[in-house]
Amino acid sequence: MVFISNGSDRHVVLENVRWSTFQALLRDLGQRRARVSYDRGTLEILSPSKCHEGLSRLLGKLYKASETALVREFRVKLRGR
Repeated sequence: MVFISNGSDRHVVLENVRWSTFQALLRDLGQRRARVSYDRGTLEILSPSKCHEGLSRLLGKLYKASETALVREFRVKLRGR
């Protein structure tokens, strides 16, 4: 097992993991915020930091706000034709 930490993100790599174990882990995790990947027996689990999650939510809100503004502007231009 390899444990990697770059600040507050946590990254674990496990070797020789069976596919059935990976599937069971996905079922057990459900909707939790861990990112899990599997490739030919290698299982990687990444748990993003709270800072990363906060920035992700902020970027999502900024995207939604800019999208809303662009849609409004487009509708105004269409009406002006």
